[in-house]
This record gives sequence, structure tokens and C-alpha cells, in this order.
Amino acid sequence: MADYVELTWSHRAPGDATRSGARMGGRARLGRCAAALLGVSLLVAGCGGGGSSEVSPGQIKADAKALEAKGYVEQAAMMKDGVITAEEFQDGFDLLRGCIAERGFDITAGPYISPVDGLSLEFMMGVPGGSETPISDDDNNFITECEQRYFLDLKFDYANSHPPQMDPPLKTATRECLADRGYETSGEEKSVRDFVGEAAIADPTGSGRDDAVLHCMREAMADLYGDRDIIGGSIGW
Repeated sequence: MADYVELTWSHRAPGDATRSGARMGGRARLGRCAAALLGVSLLVAGCGGGGSSEVSPGQIKADAKALEAKGYVEQAAMMKDGVITAEEFQDGFDLLRGCIAERGFDITAGPYISPVDGLSLEFMMGVPGGSETPISDDDNNFITECEQRYFLDLKFDYANSHPPQMDPPLKTATRECLADRGYETSGEEKSVRDFVGEAAIADPTGSGRDDAVLHCMREAMADLYGDRDIIGGSIGW
């Protein structure tokens, strides 16, 4: 299983920096990754690059059965055929959004499809009463239950059953930046892993290519998506 983690919620409490919660679902570990979070308050999306295509239809069906046994029937229904479409992924997010709205929460920034992998969602949640209102343990637990019921397994299996597709402008800018730094590219890269290359992944202390990719992508994301109210994503492989 590919390394994967998703940072899901972010809010400000009095005197605190933006707080984020990590949801790993007990299904994978965090590998080498570098957050590309730019700006004041922002968030999220897959670490490990997402889109490993390592979750099979059979595994998705098995996950659907397990969800159904827990009573999470809406999420299970979208997974029971072993394929998760982009529309079903969005439907799951909409169900999650509706669930948290029962406590007065809403998405205040985004959601955007991540330009890093084309699979993850970047968003930030607003706290009822404004940014100076602390979130209670009870509300945290409620949010977690909403995510588990409607979205957690769906988002994991979706990201890991589809190949990543970096946003074309981000690919172009990354290639140009790497060329300026003396690194060759094939022109066929589709993901962060493709840009880093298997040799650099196997020996990250060697050419410095991995660090160059991180630098170039951070720079390109700031240039290309700086007008968004949230710039999120993690760059990893």
C-alpha cells in the first residue's frame, strides 16, 4: 500500500495557529512528503502523492461490505460495485458537508481539486461563531463521525484506485524550473513520482533531484494558484 495521509480539518482557536487533524484510517503510514501549504490559513490533501492505483475493485467491494455492516450505507452504496467515480467522490463530499452543517459548520475555503494529483480535495472548515470560537471535543467527535460515515473510506479508495494526474500548467512550470536547475525531464511526467524518478526515490541523498522537485512545485503552486482563498496540498511519493 502506498504511503498516504490526509489532513482533513483546519480551524483557528483563540491564541492558536491553524489547527489540523490527521486522518489515516489505520490503513497506511506516512512516508517522505513535504507540505506545500502557502499563505495564512489553508489545508490539505494527500501525502504520498495520491493515486497509487493499488486498491483493487475487490478491495473496494470488501470495504463496502464492511461499511454496510457498520450502518454506513450511503458510502457503501457508492463503493459496492468496486469502482468509485469522480461523481461519487463528489457525492460523498456533499454528504459530509451536509452532515457537518447539522452543527453549524461549513466549508469556508474551497473545495478545489488538488493540482498536485487531480484526486484530492483542498478545503477549510469554518467554525460556528467565527474564527475566535474554540471547537469542543464533542464537536470534534461529531465531525469525525460524519467523515467516517460518509467519506473516509471513499476518499482513500478513490485516491488509491486512480492514477494521479497533475494539473497541466503545474507540470509545465515544474519541467521548466527543473530544466533551469539542470535536471532533465522526459515530457511524459504525470505525477510527482514521475518527476522525482525511481533512482532518486531509491537514493534520496544522491542527486538532489527530489529536493529540486519540491522547490519547483512549491514555487509553481504559489505562482499559479496564488489567487485562491486556500492553497493546499502535499507533495510526496
